[in-house]
Amino acid sequence: MFDIREHPDAPEFDELGEYTIEPVPPAEIRRRRDDGDELREVNLLEHDDVDAYVELEPNPNQPGMDTDIGTAYYRFTQLFGTPQFEEYVAGNDVSWRDDETFKYLFEVSAEDGAGEWLITVHDWRVRLGVSLAGWSSELDGDAPEVDPGEAVALLALVTNVASEPVLCEHEEIPF
Repeated sequence: MFDIREHPDAPEFDELGEYTIEPVPPAEIRRRRDDGDELREVNLLEHDDVDAYVELEPNPNQPGMDTDIGTAYYRFTQLFGTPQFEEYVAGNDVSWRDDETFKYLFEVSAEDGAGEWLITVHDWRVRLGVSLAGWSSELDGDAPEVDPGEAVALLALVTNVASEPVLCEHEEIPF
C-alpha cells in the first residue's frame, strides 16, 4: 500500500488542475431520491484492487501533527458549503450516525474529456474517505465498477483539495 502522494501512478500536482470537481446540488439529490434512485458507493480505501491510502498533509505549524479530519471537513465547508445530503445537515438528530458524520457528493470530470465520475467524500474511521458512486433505481443494483488507475487519480485529487490550505488566516495559521 502506498500513501497516495507516493503512489507511482498518482498524477503530478500540476496535472490535478486538469480535473473539475463540482458539488451536486441538493435539489438534484432530492429529485433522484424522489424518483426512487439510491446512491450506490464503493469505498476506494477498502477496495482490494486499489493499493493506496490517504494520509492528510502534516500541519506545517506543528511538525509531526497530521491535519485531522475536522480540518479537512472545515476546508470542504469553506470551498463547497454544507454537505448536500439532508441527513448530514447540522442541527439534525445524529444518533443514527456511526462511521460517517459528513458526506459530500461531487461530479468530477477530466478537462480532456477522458472521464466523468460521481464520488462521495466523507469521514471514514476518523480519516478522509473517498467512494466511487452511482445512482441505481434497482433494489439490488450493483455498485459502480472501480478502475484502479482512475481510483488513484480521484484519491489524489480529493487529498489535494482536503490538505491544501484555503486562503484564510486566523492568528497567523492558514486554513
